[in-house]
Amino acid sequence: MKYFRVYKDGSKSPTIVIEEKEAKELIEYNKVMRFGCAQFADGKCVYRGYLTVGEVVKIDTTYVDNKESRWSGRASIRFGGEK
Repeated sequence: MKYFRVYKDGSKSPTIVIEEKEAKELIEYNKVMRFGCAQFADGKCVYRGYLTVGEVVKIDTTYVDNKESRWSGRASIRFGGEK
């Protein structure tokens, strides 16, 4: 399972590949310790954190449309009216 976090400012943690059981534990841990971050597993949001629904939808769409080319390292996502 591929897992990453997105911070409210649009920056992203590196993508890691972990087993499903480990991912579930990591998600629960990060809900407490990094509660503001959105969490994604296999490209789907599993915890929204401080992100709005619109920001999460944009990330979901970007991940599906661009797969590895967009998400294989640190990235930043622009939200709202930013250019």
